[in-house]
Amino acid sequence: MAALASPAAVSASKVINVSGTVTGTVEQQGPHLAPKVPCGAQCTYAIVSSARMVDTASATAGTVAVTSWPPTLASAPAAPPAVERDGTVPAPFDDPQSGHNVFDGAVPGVSQRAAVEFDPAHKSGRSVSSDTYATGSGSAVLTYAVQLTTGPASANWYVDFKPPVLTRIVRTAFFIGGPSGNEPIDHQPDATAARSAVDVYVDGLPVWSSESSHHVPATFDGQFAADAIQLSWDRSLGGSRTVLYLGLLPPGLTLNIALLVRVDEQIDAPDCFTDHMSLPVNTTIHHCHEQLEALSLPAKRTSAGTRLDVNVYSR
Repeated sequence: MAALASPAAVSASKVINVSGTVTGTVEQQGPHLAPKVPCGAQCTYAIVSSARMVDTASATAGTVAVTSWPPTLASAPAAPPAVERDGTVPAPFDDPQSGHNVFDGAVPGVSQRAAVEFDPAHKSGRSVSSDTYATGSGSAVLTYAVQLTTGPASANWYVDFKPPVLTRIVRTAFFIGGPSGNEPIDHQPDATAARSAVDVYVDGLPVWSSESSHHVPATFDGQFAADAIQLSWDRSLGGSRTVLYLGLLPPGLTLNIALLVRVDEQIDAPDCFTDHMSLPVNTTIHHCHEQLEALSLPAKRTSAGTRLDVNVYSR
């Protein structure tokens, strides 16, 4: 019955110089006190959301739902389009012998769902997520692409964004027992693999990356049923704003900038256990493995509406 949540980590707020990757030469960063000039007509935008969910432990099975492909270009940034895929979850039922039968889904809930959501009005409704109950596999990806064509004069160009925050919840299947007869006893899943990653690319080259993963290999022998291998690398998720310095770009140059936010889960946890209650009515409660992998989508409110908090500008 153990739950694990990953708190927001603090990321560096200083400017990160990625000009060596973008231009081939590490350049001195431009003047930070000069006013920002937002990318207007020099930028076009394409946003694609996709999701996949199946009721098996498979990294490839199922059909991917995509909002639009090929994507259409827009002259201004917009809110990410929503998409979701749902699997099959057990429903409560009544049995003549046992009475009420319900499935325990306290946190994160009885759900097989992968989705990209962006609710302009509610912060809690903006995320890329995969939620599984017992055995299931899901993935969701948001791609936010900007094509920049520089103007008639050289300028220092930047990309800034607020890194998404990771929420990871793992609740193992369990039964009530032990020496006292009232202890929750956790049950290790057969195998699990979950990952959250954020990447920024310029012309296909990575300039900022972050990844966190949670694994219970099939051969894993942890001390406790809720033990797992957790790995994190490169930049931190969450925290303060990140600014990438692209370099002093010449006139007439075209760059393709892409932010990818993605989560995926592959969960093999077929074993569920039951707990019985006689009051107020005879009820059988089913406890299955539950897991949630989610990345927030930071938003920015503008006069044109609420959009993803990613900004391209020059100084």
